Amino acid sequence: MRTLILLLAVACAPQPPEPAPPPGAITGGTPVFTVDGRPVTREMLDIVMKRVPPEMAERAKADPAAFEEIQERLAVGDLLYNDALAKNLQAKPEVMLAISLAAREVLGAEALQAVADAAVTDEAVQKWYDDHQVQYRRPSVHLGHILVADAAAA
Repeated sequence: MRTLILLLAVACAPQPPEPAPPPGAITGGTPVFTVDGRPVTREMLDIVMKRVPPEMAERAKADPAAFEEIQERLAVGDLLYNDALAKNLQAKPEVMLAISLAAREVLGAEALQAVADAAVTDEAVQKWYDDHQVQYRRPSVHLGHILVADAAAA
């Protein structure tokens, strides 16, 4: 009887919560390819494409080899990330601080982009141009010249 009560107590005890995913863990999404059995998703690629220099993104859209290079970089990054997790590097205080600073940088950039997107509309650009049109006006001068054979005649 005592064993039955103990088993029931263990079975009914609250289970510990699932551990939180490590920093930078990405869950869900549409798999595009796998790296070491883990999916790399369309959403991950979209974020990477937003963060590469514009000329590289344009080249990747037109050139499959350039796009494959970006995918390869993402795959290598994923391998290194998972290796770092396996070595528990995310628990080192200096790494925790670096992750925190990187998150702040990304969030700050997103906040700045949101402000810029809200402020820079077609109407706002046109209004600014209309208000500053005087800066874009150049006085118009019509020049003419007469060609002569020598300096004395001029």
